[in-house]
Parts: sequence; structure tokens; C-alpha cells
Amino acid sequence: MSLPVLSCLVDWAVDGTFTNPLCDISGYVQGVEVDRGDDADLGSGGKSSSATIHLLNADGRFNPLNGGSPYAPYLLPGRPVWIRVTYGGLTYGLFAGYLKRIVPMPGLAGLADIICDDGLGRYGYGYIDVPAGNYSARALRSYILDQMGESAARRDLAIEDEVLVIAVTRDRAQNCLNDLNLATLSRHFIAPGVAEPAWYLYTTRNRQYRLASMADASLTDGQIADSDGWDLSDEALINSQAANLTDGSSVSKSVTSYGAVYAGDDINSPFLATEAIARGVVQHLVWRFADPRGRPSIGLLNEFPLMFARGLYDVILATVESVSASARRYEIVGQKISMSVAAQEWRASWRLQETPEQGNPPSPGFFVLGTSRLDSTDRLGY
Repeated sequence: MSLPVLSCLVDWAVDGTFTNPLCDISGYVQGVEVDRGDDADLGSGGKSSSATIHLLNADGRFNPLNGGSPYAPYLLPGRPVWIRVTYGGLTYGLFAGYLKRIVPMPGLAGLADIICDDGLGRYGYGYIDVPAGNYSARALRSYILDQMGESAARRDLAIEDEVLVIAVTRDRAQNCLNDLNLATLSRHFIAPGVAEPAWYLYTTRNRQYRLASMADASLTDGQIADSDGWDLSDEALINSQAANLTDGSSVSKSVTSYGAVYAGDDINSPFLATEAIARGVVQHLVWRFADPRGRPSIGLLNEFPLMFARGLYDVILATVESVSASARRYEIVGQKISMSVAAQEWRASWRLQETPEQGNPPSPGFFVLGTSRLDSTDRLGY
């Protein structure tokens, strides 16, 4: 079996391109580990991704204290890092982010690790000011990204029409984006690209993404190498912006039939449509489905190109014997991938969550909670 070709690039000079021959460190790579996305926490809006690159360092070229290194004096944090893989003539992005730490390990046969995080992690470094006013959620997100210097050409933003009335805010950009995700039930992540200049895209997905579409791929139990375990949940999110939370009239059927619980801390975010909605309400409401949803974690071994081609929040049609699931729809909410040169193998672990509606194309299966006051086609419960 032919193996994928890995490409690891570092923009050492931070000149906005990866074309300098010194940018390509692929020949020194002994292994790679990438961790993207979340666990199945319904209230999460997305977390930063990380990557570790294991390198040969016999000549000390990846030692920041080595003035004779061909990379001196550029062995510093903040350098853009881009990991791609090519298989069957197609290239896939695995990670795009920034160098966080360099860890030379001379006692281990001259090895070094490059540890990275992505743009979401970097948004935690800087403060921004948001003036008071009325914003659409998408316009507010764009404003925050503008303040962080994020290129408008590197954004893939979902439709977010909610109008937010906010007070003056000063906070870290990462906190502002997290508050915005909680207010609109959106999710965000950095999607690695395959070609410059869009070597990554800041990407948002609302809870409607791919729910009404054909599955992006199919997966049989024979393709699954192992499982990290699974659980069942009868929880669902409710959009607190759209629900009538005063008298509960729009959610009475769920309360009567299946019960409801509160989750999260009291809302103190400025990114809420009205102060009345925020008063006495929690970060999100968790409602009960009539049927529990499965959340398996599955492992793939040298499953090319599937393990590269599918990304966060894509929908797959999977048969998973461990949860007695046959051709069920799942969305990918977390991804880990690793490569070992010595073992000549690629491994991937996907955290899956069963989608609220099943069938391909989907037909209503789970209890779905009404429709939104904002848009008749926008689901109120997820």
C-alpha cells in the first residue's frame, strides 16, 4: 500500500509565504500529532487545535540556542506552521497555526519537538474594544476578527442574522468570540487550507449545518480499527435567543413530554439580544429528547483518503456495532490524527455525535422542538 506524502512547512521569516526552501522541514519529521475540535459537549462553541511535530535534530538545527543553525535567528514562537498531506494526487490540509514552543531533546538521540496552536489560541493573547450598539451576530464577529488583524480573505462565516444589543465591551478576542458562540449557538474552528494564500480559514458553523443534507461519506464497521468508548445522551440545546423564555409557551411540549434541565452558569455575556433574556437565564438550556443519541469515538488505521478528506462537523453515514448503529447519521465533532515514520502508519480518532434527524436524506426521527421566531426554517432545538 502506498502511503501519503507529508508536508510540514514553517514560515520562519514571517514574510507571508511558505515558498522559501528553508520553510520545508518535512525531511526531518519522525512523527506528527494533531488534535482538532471538541468532545461532545453540546454547549461548546469550539476550542483551539494543537499540533506536535517530532523532528530529527542530530545537528542541533532546531535548537534556539544554536547560533549556527540555518534557521537562526528565527527559532521563535509565533512562526506560521502548515501541515498538509498528499494522497492519490489530492492534497488535504491537516493543521494550520503557529509555533508555540520548541523543545530540543539532545538526550533522546538528537530529537526536537515543535508544539503549535492555531489562530483560536492566538486570539486569547490580545484585548479588543467593542463599542456599544446594535449588531447582527455576523457583523459583530467580523468586527472582532478585524480588530485582531484577521484577513477578510481567510474567513468562511455562516449566516448569523440574530441582532444583538450590547454595551461597551473590553475583553480578550477569544472570550468575545466564545460569548458570541454561546449567544447564537454557533461553533467556530480553524480549517487548514491546501494552497496559499488561504492556508487556513477561520470558519463558523451554525447548528443547522449539514442537518438536512445527504451525508458527506459512508463508513462501515469493517473500516473501524478500534473504539475509545461511547456514551448515550438524551440532551439537546435550545436557542435561548429565539425561545420564549418568559412563559415557556413555545417550549411547553418539551417540558411536558420529556422534561428539561438547566446547564451552565448564569449568563453574564454582553452578547445577548435583550437584557430581559439574560435576566435569570443560564448559558444554555438542555432539553430532553425522546430517544437518546449515541456518541461513539472510533479509530481509523491507514484508511486513506477518508481520514483526511472529512473535516469538523461533516456528516457521515456510519455502521458502528459497538452502539448497535446501522447506517446512522453522525457529525464529526472532534478529530485526532497521528503519523509515525518508524511504524509506517497513520491513525485517526473521530469523536462522533448522532444527528437529531436520521435517514439519507434525513427524515424527522428525534423529537425536534418547534421552529425559531427568527426564521421559520431555523430549528429551535438541536
